[in-house]
Amino acid sequence: CDCAVQVDRALWVDMLRNLTINAQRACKGIAGAAITLRCQQQGSTAVFTVADTGCGIPAEAVPHLTEPFYRVDKARARADGGSGIGLALCAEIAAAFGTKLNFASEVGAGTTVSLTLPKGGPRHEKAVS
Repeated sequence: CDCAVQVDRALWVDMLRNLTINAQRACKGIAGAAITLRCQQQGSTAVFTVADTGCGIPAEAVPHLTEPFYRVDKARARADGGSGIGLALCAEIAAAFGTKLNFASEVGAGTTVSLTLPKGGPRHEKAVS
């Protein structure tokens, strides 16, 4: 799969790191839980996903995930050192790339966060002689 995209590397790494840390927290204490990072080509776009088989998120919480300081489980997030701003920052980074984070989650089954970006960098037209 050719999933090369042109993005600010530091922002990209920060976003993926935060999404992966969130997935790790969701899997904590769950035997056999797994985290998968994937890229899939879809036409002229690349779809990046961070998926876990952790605790999942209640449906009513999903629309609030990117609100600053919002926490699904206030006690667990505080105990793990979470501040409630990670996903808000990830959403801002995705917006800077011209996309948005999409969340799919089921309690007890896990969560998938995805974003879609155009493949490659700037297109260059061939010179016509």
